[in-house]
Amino acid sequence: MSVLTPNQIYGDFRNKRLSRSNASRLLLTLIENIPDLNNKAKILSIKFLGLITSKEPNVFKLLENLLVSDLNDLIRGNAAKVIISNFPDKAKEPISWILQQERPGSCLKLIIKALETVSTPKLRSLLKLRDYVNFKGDIYFPSEFCSTFNLSGKNIDSIKKIDGLDKLTNLRKLYLNFNQIRKINGLVTLVNLNSLHLQNNKLSEIKNLDHLGKLKSLQVFDNQISEIDGLEELKDLEILNLRNNKIEEVKGLDHIVNLKRLDLSNNQITDIKGLENLPKLEFLDLSHNHIAEIKGLNHLRNLKFLDLRNNKITQIESLKELRKLRCLYLGFNRIKIPCNLELSEHLDIPDIKNIEESSLNI
Repeated sequence: MSVLTPNQIYGDFRNKRLSRSNASRLLLTLIENIPDLNNKAKILSIKFLGLITSKEPNVFKLLENLLVSDLNDLIRGNAAKVIISNFPDKAKEPISWILQQERPGSCLKLIIKALETVSTPKLRSLLKLRDYVNFKGDIYFPSEFCSTFNLSGKNIDSIKKIDGLDKLTNLRKLYLNFNQIRKINGLVTLVNLNSLHLQNNKLSEIKNLDHLGKLKSLQVFDNQISEIDGLEELKDLEILNLRNNKIEEVKGLDHIVNLKRLDLSNNQITDIKGLENLPKLEFLDLSHNHIAEIKGLNHLRNLKFLDLRNNKITQIESLKELRKLRCLYLGFNRIKIPCNLELSEHLDIPDIKNIEESSLNI
């Protein structure tokens, strides 16, 4: 007589040709006798034990043994799922143990998903034993991404929908770029974050970053931001990228005195101002704006790179105060350089061919 397959056993149970106890007995026999090389059949048998809601003591004993001793992640995980669904009164102890012992992987993800579906409070409380993030059914563990978490391009429309993100208090870098995010929120507990990527979203404002006092890099380019605001507490910020937004006025930067790199290119800025309190600034990109006059840069004594391309500038005399400037882009303006203008002898102007020249004395 040929041995029935897991599918045949479950089919006979569904068609009432096998009782629940007989189907359970046959599935248990298969699990105990299937060679280790055929894990697929073993996993299928475990799943069918769950579907027929088998609750015999010998079923629990076998599943518990698989949970603690089998070497296959999926076998352990599926055994845990059936224990949780079929034996809720007995599940707490073995599931609690495995949650604390198991390394991040398929088994742990199956257990967490199973616990999230149960209504029993004492079982749901076990979820507190592990830190994890659940985003649209995808489970992530801190140890899987160490100090960096990348959720770029996941079609996220709200940071608050990322369940468990608030638990990642040691996170250093967070990538949320290329999503549909409209508001910055849900980051209050990420106090150790030093790099935040929110470019290519639908942000119209910068808010709710007050608790990120250790932030050093903020990337919010390619959004719809019209005003620089909400940065007052980011005193350690060194890199700020606001390229390609809708900013008309430079302000709100007075308190981020450690800023070294600032990109405001491709905005709608008409006047250079609001940069007076940035003594450490080394890189400034104001290209592709509507600037007609260079002013407000005299205090930037450490500025080394300045990009002013594609504006409406006609005079550059005020740049002579920037003695540390090493690279200057001025192309596609309306500049006439006076013969007697003296700039730093170390200054490089790569796009000089794009500047309307009369005479240049460098």
